Amino acid sequence: MGENFNVGVVGIDLSINMVAFALECAVGLKCETEFEVADCTKKTYHDNDFDVIYSRDTQNIQDNPALLRSFYKWLKPGGMLVLMMLWQKIE
Repeated sequence: MGENFNVGVVGIDLSINMVAFALECAVGLKCETEFEVADCTKKTYHDNDFDVIYSRDTQNIQDNPALLRSFYKWLKPGGMLVLMMLWQKIE
């Protein structure tokens, strides 16, 4: 997204392996990138910090409503939230 849209990217994940992978992929990119191992439910950002928030696989977070409130608070007016959640049907 960073290179395609000429924007900075901030990425967080609980997994050190995923952050290491993201850092490897970012080598040589012509955009500003920042990645860290962190818990998105405990992160704080300023209000209206982001144009887009892309979130993937947060279905296991216990307080999804609180997380979504944080996402909307962090988005700039007119910003976009893109959620990707995997749900498993239990039979």
